[in-house]
Amino acid sequence: MLASFLTGFGFQAYVVCGRADAATAKMDRSAEACALLETGGEKAEEGGAKPRTKYVVREPPRLESKYLAFLDTLKERILELNSKSELKYIYIRQH
Repeated sequence: MLASFLTGFGFQAYVVCGRADAATAKMDRSAEACALLETGGEKAEEGGAKPRTKYVVREPPRLESKYLAFLDTLKERILELNSKSELKYIYIRQH
């Protein structure tokens, strides 16, 4: 009944009677060698050259705070003015 129902909807359905080992029932093909995977000998023949890919990981952008840069220049200007004795008693915050 189920096979005819699935066939009616366009699926391939089969009725099977018998026994199968666990590897067949679980569709375990880990013991088979894959022809698409490279072996160690083939990699040595290539000379270790990496294939050029279209996608690469970019360097993360260097993040700089404009506000902190402004505070640093302001601090330098205040220290310069203090060294000339033109400006006195200005509090400089240390971080």
